[in-house]
Amino acid sequence: MFRQFIDHAGIDLPAELGESLNDDSRATRTGAGLDMEGLPEEWVEFNAWRWEEFWSKINGRLHRLGKKTIVLGMYCTDPFETLYCKGIDLRRLVRAGVDYLMPNIVPTGLRLQHPEHPDRFHRYMTLAPLTSAFVPEGKLLSLLGVKDATEEWDVLHHAPCLLERDIYTLPQLHDRYRQRSEAQSLMG
Repeated sequence: MFRQFIDHAGIDLPAELGESLNDDSRATRTGAGLDMEGLPEEWVEFNAWRWEEFWSKINGRLHRLGKKTIVLGMYCTDPFETLYCKGIDLRRLVRAGVDYLMPNIVPTGLRLQHPEHPDRFHRYMTLAPLTSAFVPEGKLLSLLGVKDATEEWDVLHHAPCLLERDIYTLPQLHDRYRQRSEAQSLMG
């Protein structure tokens, strides 16, 4: 992976390090002044590129078989955080041919599981509209949780009225944003 990163980022290695690229130890990289933590933008770009390449290969094969792909690529609270924390650029996944993105929308389950963190509800509730803003050409399927969070809470049984409210709220947020985006693109 280190070799792929160096090649992708176009970093020139000192001759003595070039000979020991098979040693992927942190000590070797740091000793040569090539600590990846010092190259955060390059590292994010590299990971986004790797995921795009991976999904291009998967989609190429599955589409030839007449199948579609759905990616649950968001393990954070919004697509921007997903890019910078996980290296997954949802725009690049759509460009790679992913048919559907599935935002991990679990606000009620997280509220039930972690009442001491009430802000998580709102952070996860905005995942669908933020994803629409980040990748408007993507098609979203909601992973509105019946089995939520760490699969401990079954919202359908533990809080059906809250699940019903989530179902009413999320499509409204998503549709409102999509209509606003379409109107703005028509206006130039």
